[in-house]
Amino acid sequence: MARRAILTVDADARARAEFVGLCRARGYEVRAVASATEALDALHERAFGCAVVDVVLEDMPGLEAIELLRRLVPRMPIIVTAARNTRELEAEVRKHDVTYYHVKEFGIEELLQAVARATGGAEMSPKARILVVDDDRDYQAAMRQLLENAGYEVHQTPFGYFLDLEM
Repeated sequence: MARRAILTVDADARARAEFVGLCRARGYEVRAVASATEALDALHERAFGCAVVDVVLEDMPGLEAIELLRRLVPRMPIIVTAARNTRELEAEVRKHDVTYYHVKEFGIEELLQAVARATGGAEMSPKARILVVDDDRDYQAAMRQLLENAGYEVHQTPFGYFLDLEM
């Protein structure tokens, strides 16, 4: 079944191997490749329930590869991974309308949950609620998108609201 098939694209052989092992232990069929070229070849061979694409690939940046994957399979859920996050990288990832953005240094469990949701598996239950409090509207928007994509219910309040409560 294509929904249980995952394509993972990552130049880091160790990260690929760890992810493949964990996914296979959960019953997924996984095709792991290191480059965008290999990913495109794999997509010509069969359908996948989702793709997990790192920002660092052997032949091109992962965000450029996403554009190529989208041309071939427009509706396939795409999860982006990165070893570390920066504000600039997060802004670039958001421009690509991805299903989920995962920072590897935070552990792999969230990534596995994102894969389950993207492939039609179980969602987090019950949905956790998070309140984002910040006076920076851009930060609030970024956090809302990131957290909602991760399956959380997000509420926002400007920082000044809490200052008024203390008076």
